[in-house]
Amino acid sequence: MPRACGTLEPRTGLGAERMRGRNMLWVTIALGIGFAVGYARLAQQTPTESRTAQFAAHDRTAYTLPPAKLERAVALERTRRKLVVAETLWGPAQLVLLLALGVVARLRDWAVSLSKYRWAQGFAFVFLLLLAMRLLDLPLEI
Repeated sequence: MPRACGTLEPRTGLGAERMRGRNMLWVTIALGIGFAVGYARLAQQTPTESRTAQFAAHDRTAYTLPPAKLERAVALERTRRKLVVAETLWGPAQLVLLLALGVVARLRDWAVSLSKYRWAQGFAFVFLLLLAMRLLDLPLEI
């Protein structure tokens, strides 16, 4: 079939695959260089940061807690860490608990009885489920 003058045909075959591969390689290299240069510029200290670091190195008036308050602060931090772990484990556990006790099914039935529209049923169910989960979270929040 004769080609009209000035028309472009898409390249096909092995040569086109090699060219796409080379183009992707060049794009990857350019992005890598761009990210490396940007990271290097961001990693440099500004003059203000260097002056602050120099002042902090020579500052001898650091604030410390009295021993009794330091013990209390360390104990509070340990308790806080334990609560963070407990909250992390409690999230999935409360979902399993709600499913095992059939609370989710009751919430679904209640949401379905509230409206005949699916979006309203979904909204009501999600609202009720989040409310139940929030109520289960209250002991950890206090």
